[in-house]
Amino acid sequence: MKRILLVILLISLIFSGAESMIPDFRGNTKMEEGPLSRLFGGGRNSQRAAGKSKKKQEAKTRKQKKDWDKYVKKSQQHTYEIQSSDVKARMKQNKRDIDSRDKTKKKHVRKSSKKAGQKYN
Repeated sequence: MKRILLVILLISLIFSGAESMIPDFRGNTKMEEGPLSRLFGGGRNSQRAAGKSKKKQEAKTRKQKKDWDKYVKKSQQHTYEIQSSDVKARMKQNKRDIDSRDKTKKKHVRKSSKKAGQKYN
C-alpha cells in the first residue's frame, strides 16, 4: 500500500512539472515560477540574476586586483626606502637600463612586424 502511494506521488510530481512548461512562439520552452522552477533553475528572473551575479563577481575581481596592485606598490616602496643611498642609486640605474632595453626591443619588434606586414599587402 505504501509503495503504491509512493508511485502515485512520484507520478503526480512528474506530471505537475510538465504542466509548468509553456512553449513560447519560437518553440523554446520556459518554466513558470513555481516550486519546481527553483529546483531546476528556471523562472523569469534567472537570466537577470545570473547577469547580476556575474557583474558582482567581476566587480569583486577588479577590487581584489586593485588591492593587490596597491599592496605590491607599497611593498616595493618599502623595499626601496630601507636601502642605503648607494643601493638606491644602483636600483634606479638598473630600472633606467631595463626601461631603455624594453623600449629598444619594442621598437625592433615594431620594425620587423612592419616589414612582415608589407609582404602581405
